[in-house]
Amino acid sequence: VQSPMTMNTLRLGISILKGGNVEIQKCMLKHLKEKKDVGFFTSIAGLMNSCR
Repeated sequence: VQSPMTMNTLRLGISILKGGNVEIQKCMLKHLKEKKDVGFFTSIAGLMNSCR
């Protein structure tokens, strides 16, 4: 069972990606690529897998 904060964060991410502002999406992608934050992507992958 995911916490309310986790579920709301996932919903926000989905909203940003699905029909969201393309410029914001590009800025977020650029930021994540520059940081090379593997932990972020690993965490998101884990959350997505736990929602199945």
